[in-house]
Amino acid sequence: FDLTQGGPWTQNIPVQLTDECNLLNVDIAANFMRPCFAGNYTVNYVNFSQNTISSTHVDVTLDPYVQYQGATIPAVPQGNNIYRFQTGTLSPGTAGSFRIFYVLDCDAPDGATHCSEAAISPYDNCPSQEAWSGAELRVTGACDGDSVRLKITNVGVNPMAGKLNYVVTE
Repeated sequence: FDLTQGGPWTQNIPVQLTDECNLLNVDIAANFMRPCFAGNYTVNYVNFSQNTISSTHVDVTLDPYVQYQGATIPAVPQGNNIYRFQTGTLSPGTAGSFRIFYVLDCDAPDGATHCSEAAISPYDNCPSQEAWSGAELRVTGACDGDSVRLKITNVGVNPMAGKLNYVVTE
């Protein structure tokens, strides 16, 4: 669509929720992190399906230097710096968020990348589609000193039909 000067503009983009499977998504983000200072993560989750999904929860694994202080919803410690947050029954299109409060350990290297991750359950492996080649890409990440290394692997039953583009955001 074309935009002319003088905005703001509104563009309605039609979205259709899937009814083929339970499709949940979660992301976690933090602002600037400094050793010896408090901060917070924001965890966002959404049900992209047309199905009502019950008994959902988010497991958050915190970086070893991140010291959990509390959250805006109750957490159940799972051990190894993992915390479980019950997100309940999610109706179609429902989205929510919560915050996790922390203090970054004073021994954390200044300027280091701190890897924390979130996973939402129940996970539903969507049924295959007729045009699907059988390829399934999985992206994993790991902290390596002051860098994050991403690995993209085809874990599907067949090779990819063609090249795919991907975008890495920070």
